Amino acid sequence: NNVSSGFVADIDLVNKYDHAYQIISWDVTGTSGTYDLEYSTDNGASWTSIYSDYTTASGEFFWHVPNDPSTQALVRVIDSNNGLIVDQSDAVFTIGQADPVLFTPNGGELLLAGLSEEITWEEGLFVASAIVIDYSTDNGLTWNSITTGTDNDGSYDWTLPDVYTEEGLVRVSEFGNTSVYDTSDAVFTMYSYITLTAPLGGESLNGCETLSIQWYAGQTSGKYRIEYSEDGGSTWNIIADNHSLSGTFLTYNWTLPNINTSDLIIRVSDYENTTKNDMTGSITLANSQYLNLTSPNGGESMISGTVFPIDYVASGPVSSVKLWYSSNDGTSWNTITSSTSGGSYNWTIPNVDSDECLGKVQDVSNSWINDISEAHFSLNSNI
Repeated sequence: NNVSSGFVADIDLVNKYDHAYQIISWDVTGTSGTYDLEYSTDNGASWTSIYSDYTTASGEFFWHVPNDPSTQALVRVIDSNNGLIVDQSDAVFTIGQADPVLFTPNGGELLLAGLSEEITWEEGLFVASAIVIDYSTDNGLTWNSITTGTDNDGSYDWTLPDVYTEEGLVRVSEFGNTSVYDTSDAVFTMYSYITLTAPLGGESLNGCETLSIQWYAGQTSGKYRIEYSEDGGSTWNIIADNHSLSGTFLTYNWTLPNINTSDLIIRVSDYENTTKNDMTGSITLANSQYLNLTSPNGGESMISGTVFPIDYVASGPVSSVKLWYSSNDGTSWNTITSSTSGGSYNWTIPNVDSDECLGKVQDVSNSWINDISEAHFSLNSNI
C-alpha cells in the first residue's frame, strides 16, 4: 500500500478478456464515497481512466477489463472530492492478450460462389488496427488469402470464390501477429456457381416418369440451359433453354424420355455464361412398359377397306391413347385416331401400298409413353 488511508487495491492478475468482470475493492473508511478509478499499463508512468465520479458505499467496482495487454499493469483509486490517491496496487499485475472471437461464418453455413458473405468478429479482442482474413477448403490443412489486411472494424464483405468444399473454414488473425487468431468453430459448405444436388448420378430411373432436377445457384444470370445426353456426354439434347428462375435453390421438373441407356447425363448451365455449369454422373434409364403394342407387331398383311383390330396393353398412368401408322419405316406418321381407350381399336385399312409399315400407340397425355411395332407389316391396295 502506497498511501496511509489503509485502503487495499485487491488485484494481482487479470485474466484474458472474455466479457467477464474483475472486482476492484478498497477500504472506504475516511473517504468521501465518490471515486475516480484509473489503470496503468506501464508501471504508473501514465494512467487511463476506468470510471470518474463513481459513488459507492461498499468500495467495490466491477471492471470490464480492456484488451490492453501488459505485464506492468496497476490500478489506483482517487477520492474525487480532494484528488488524493486513496490507494493503488502494491505491485504490477498482468493483463493477458484477449482470445479473438470470430462470429460468422462459424460452421454449418452454405455459401454460394459469387455471392457476398459478411465475415464478422469482435473487434475489441484484437489490439492491432488491422486484421488478416484467410479461408480453408480442407478443414484447416491449408489456407488461402481473403485479404492481407483490412480495418479492424468487426466486419468484412467476402465475395465467395468458385469453390466446392464441405470442409470450409475462415480464420481472422491480428495484422503483424498471426499467432493471435480465431477460426470457425465448425466447417461450412461452399458451392460453385451452379451445383446440382439431384440427381447426382448412379440412380436407376424409368422412362416417362417425372424427374425433379435440383440445384443451388450462386451469382448467375438467372437464365438456365438444361440438357441431357444419352451417350455419356458425347452429344447433347436441349431440355429447356433460356429458362428463367429466381432464387438460390432451384428446381425443374422434366418428363424423362422413354429410352434405354446406362449413360444418361444431365447438365445445367448459366444460359449467358455456359462455363458456369454442373453435370451429373451416369444415370441408368430404362424404357417404360406402360404401353405395349401387341398387334400389328410385324409380319401382318392387310388389304385396304378391310377392318383390322389394333390391340395394345396399357398400364400405370395411361388411360387414353393415340394411334398412328407409318408407310415409310417411321419417317413420317399418319393419325389413325387421336384418342381411344379400352385396349383395342378397329382400324379400317387405308388405300395404301407399302411393305415398310409400322404401327404406334402413344399416351395422349405424355408423348414419351409409346410403343411401336417390332417389325414391318404390309398394306395392300385393292385397286
